[in-house]
Amino acid sequence: MMEHKELAVLCIGLGLAVASVRDVVAADNSPATTQIAQAEATFTYKDRPIHPMMIHEFVEPIWGGRLVYAVNLDENRTTNLFPQVIRRLANGAIACDQALPENGQGYFGYLHLGVLQSGTHVLCTYENWGGTGVFEELLFVRFCVQKVRQADGLVHERFLLELVDSIPLTDRDSGEIRLMKDRVIVGPSKERKTTMELLEPAILRRELHGVSGDK
Repeated sequence: MMEHKELAVLCIGLGLAVASVRDVVAADNSPATTQIAQAEATFTYKDRPIHPMMIHEFVEPIWGGRLVYAVNLDENRTTNLFPQVIRRLANGAIACDQALPENGQGYFGYLHLGVLQSGTHVLCTYENWGGTGVFEELLFVRFCVQKVRQADGLVHERFLLELVDSIPLTDRDSGEIRLMKDRVIVGPSKERKTTMELLEPAILRRELHGVSGDK
């Protein structure tokens, strides 16, 4: 079993509560219910693919800056934040070009691999920095609803996508990726001779805290 660093996830703001999407859908009393159901089923938001550069916020920056652990999906439609044109590739991946320092040009994309039994979505991202390398990473992400009190004194809902964990792969990683109920299996590749068995992050946290069995 491969050991890897657990990432603490915080949905930060003037928060009153953060609920899992399954709690909200089960309650069926939230205006976000339809959006949540669509997002869970199709990994889209308001009939649009989630912009690649929004997913890119979850990738460790190599040009400086900080890693983001939660993004507000309402910004998915804001073209001044994410002006890059989205391309849908033949394999289902969602990609776009990205500007690099010193007038460089690269690209970034992600492929939605599926959903684990806990509701955690698994993405494989790939990034090019202008050279020949295409560097890949596995991202574990979840949808959540945050209730916040705004300046008008009313409680509003924000629909977030949060990073649960990330696992770096290799340049053009050729290992087969298989999703099980509570884990991801990554087969050997040219640069990696062993198989990685990655426990679903929520299960990993539970085991680290000495709790066994499902509630």
